[in-house]
Amino acid sequence: MPNKIFRKINITKLKKFLKELPEILVKHTFLSFLSFLLLALILGSFSFYQYIALSQEAGVPVSKKVLCLDKEKYQGILEEWQNRQEKFKQASQKHFLDPFQEIRIETIEEPVIEEPVIEEPVIEEPVIEEPVIEEPVIEEPVIEEPVIEEPVIEEPV
Repeated sequence: MPNKIFRKINITKLKKFLKELPEILVKHTFLSFLSFLLLALILGSFSFYQYIALSQEAGVPVSKKVLCLDKEKYQGILEEWQNRQEKFKQASQKHFLDPFQEIRIETIEEPVIEEPVIEEPVIEEPVIEEPVIEEPVIEEPVIEEPVIEEPVIEEPV
């Protein structure tokens, strides 16, 4: 008979469903929350019924004996608490070293370490000399005035 059940359940379909289950739960978050809440209520009510209601129906005797403390053991516990309280108060009066504070020993001088002076390279900017433009001396051309010779006119004699 178990073979028939396993034949009806397709294992590959079951694996596929289990792989897709987280995605389905995320897509339907509110419904998933409600279903898990309902499941928790069902399990809680079942456990309540199992351990409380059934025990009362069965008539299991519940002892109504009042608990009594042993006075000697109670006194021993009180003494131990008092001893611990005294140790705690004494510890607050002691001066402990702070592990996070620098320890300075005055007798030992710390060596002075001179940091090497690293000179930064001086980058000289190229000096661009502006070309000196000499204004050309323009000599004005000497214009010679043409000598105009007057025509000589001969008079008739």
